[in-house]
Amino acid sequence: MRLEGAQGGRFAESARRLRLQPLNLASLHEILKTELGRAFARPTLVRIEATSFGNPFFALELARALVEHGEPIQGSAPLPVPSDLAELLAGRLRRLPARARRGLLAASALSTPTLELLDREAIVRAETAGVVTVDEHGGVRFSHPLLAASVYASAPVAERRAVHAELAPRVSSSEERARHLALAAEGPDGEVAAALVETAQAARDRGAPDAAIELLELACELTPAGAREPLDARRLDLGRYLSETGDPQRATHVLRDIADNAPGGGVRARALLLLAFMSETAEAGESAIELCEQGLEATGDDVDLRVEILAAASRMSDFDVERKVAYAHAALDLATGEHVSPELRSYALLAFAEAEFFAGRGIAGDAFRHAAELEGAAATDASRAPRRSLHRVHHYSDVRPSARLLGILRIYADELDEARAEFALEREVASEHGDEVQLARTLIRLGLIELRAGNWSLSGEHLDEAASVLERTRQEALQRWMLATNASLDGARGRVDEARGAGEEALALSVAAGTLWGTAESHAALGFLDLSVGHVSSARGHLDAAQELGERIGPDEPRLLRSDADRIETLLLLGELARAEEALERLELSSSAWAAAMGARCRALLCSARGDFAGAASALDDALRAHERLPLPFELARTLLVQGQVLRRRNERRLARDALDRSVAIFDELGAPLWTEKARAERDRLGLRKGSPHELTPSEETVASLAASGLTNREIAERIFVSPKTVEANLSRAYRKLGISSRAELGALMSERRRSAKA
Repeated sequence: MRLEGAQGGRFAESARRLRLQPLNLASLHEILKTELGRAFARPTLVRIEATSFGNPFFALELARALVEHGEPIQGSAPLPVPSDLAELLAGRLRRLPARARRGLLAASALSTPTLELLDREAIVRAETAGVVTVDEHGGVRFSHPLLAASVYASAPVAERRAVHAELAPRVSSSEERARHLALAAEGPDGEVAAALVETAQAARDRGAPDAAIELLELACELTPAGAREPLDARRLDLGRYLSETGDPQRATHVLRDIADNAPGGGVRARALLLLAFMSETAEAGESAIELCEQGLEATGDDVDLRVEILAAASRMSDFDVERKVAYAHAALDLATGEHVSPELRSYALLAFAEAEFFAGRGIAGDAFRHAAELEGAAATDASRAPRRSLHRVHHYSDVRPSARLLGILRIYADELDEARAEFALEREVASEHGDEVQLARTLIRLGLIELRAGNWSLSGEHLDEAASVLERTRQEALQRWMLATNASLDGARGRVDEARGAGEEALALSVAAGTLWGTAESHAALGFLDLSVGHVSSARGHLDAAQELGERIGPDEPRLLRSDADRIETLLLLGELARAEEALERLELSSSAWAAAMGARCRALLCSARGDFAGAASALDDALRAHERLPLPFELARTLLVQGQVLRRRNERRLARDALDRSVAIFDELGAPLWTEKARAERDRLGLRKGSPHELTPSEETVASLAASGLTNREIAERIFVSPKTVEANLSRAYRKLGISSRAELGALMSERRRSAKA
């Protein structure tokens, strides 16, 4: 079907700007943001994408009409079609006979129209007129992406209802049948509403949240006015589904209405708790706890719900560890009652485990094991109806809360392989279920994992994808977290301007929101950046601010913020040895491998500053032993840099060269130019003459020795934190210098070299 005149000219212009190619939600979001300067909620994007059949300039026209109409629009309502286009299409349709128009209305009302479900003769007439096409399997498709929307929107309401009533018994899907029955109803209908609720839950469980939202909206419309309790329960589920799909504006409207107008009791308390979850995502401040406290007042004698709210309040109290611990203990004490459900006892245990970690007592393995057992018992107890716990707002059957929380704590405990496996699964599940709120969190966590593991390109990919999701879902707290993480990544990669821009934006947003944790993380990222570029006084200001905020928050777990070592190094560079030692003594109280490595490295720097090079060397031995338990190549390279500095000052120049060569190699491999330059500058200060062209460098010597011991290239790479390609290059150079061509020769030769060295 051709468009002519002004409409055709406008669409041609859109085509030139947008490049005609199929859309996905991400590209649609980018186009609408660029062309219209605004973001749309995910459910609206889904409707636009489906209605336009992925055509970018028709999607743009629909979006413009939505802006004029005023978003949001309920899932069951037809999308508005641009008025000039609607007039043009209506003129084309008026030329068809009434039977053909009726057949087209039926086709527009179906999610997947086929000849089997439609009036064949009517569709044939429409196909002859060029309005639809029919494929070899009998599938019917409108020739213009917006014709279906125009046909449906222009039909009288009574005629639409009649068509839906005719289609309901023909379709095979229970979900679509319920939808047609609902759209055929002339008024409230309790039976149809109940069927819609059931099919909405099934749609959500199969990973179709947008369909679930539409069905629940219809269920709410059809619930009789006097049925207040089921209506509130359905609207509560609707608010939850909307929050999951990243439509906070509509979710808040629905839930706030329940919280303000529902009588005191479970539904009102649950609405307040859901609002608290959303507030934490958006603001990460005390407002979430205030909503939890209001929810506690509304719980009445529902012990399960009281446990749930107390545990949730603990999970949300990251900004106040003392309060976090108090809520967790209150929840756990109450959860010991015999009538409390297993899944709520599990949730209370998880709140307790998280609070214990924040209090510096490590991962509570027994609590996690017990929580997992309770989750398993709840999942397999067929005699008990499943409880709709709001703490599972982002939880599906294949991702258990205990596994998620354990994965989170493993990031901070540097158990990165286990954490990566957990959140790779979480990413898959969140994507399958359309849960963009959880997807954004998961992508940031994956970005943080790969940042610490030294896989910085992959970290950047995860964070870029998170940024795209956050533009659609408008989660301010996650936006601040993503920016602070990006600042740390860009700082490590030497992208100074980008790091400073992201860090300062994260800081400004965090200060404006009043979030202590976000402000502390932003200061820590900017302090590390200034330390990296040598702006020591500025680094000290940021790192002192992070330290002060950390003390206000109160975590006794230094791995959560991780600015201690940078601050101690900065104080030492400024000659403030007493303050550095005070900070170091606090760091050394922690028993974790990370604190042991960082504390020993800082102890070496302090000893070196006092001229105690023997003490510094001993501390570095301790640091390197601790590093053997840590998958943190960047921090290892920093420790090797300090070792090289200390060995140089002890006049052990060849050993210093070895340490600095390893440091340079790791920094180079990671792509950390600012720190590579520091290590190379330190190595240049050694003043050693270059060896003969046949002498192995320290890096080649290390790789050759490990290869001679029987390790594979990949095992060597993992041992010394370089890539297999770097190992291969070092081995090739070693073979050439030694005049050999096999590992067997290498093993014999390295054994001979060791015997000669001992002789």
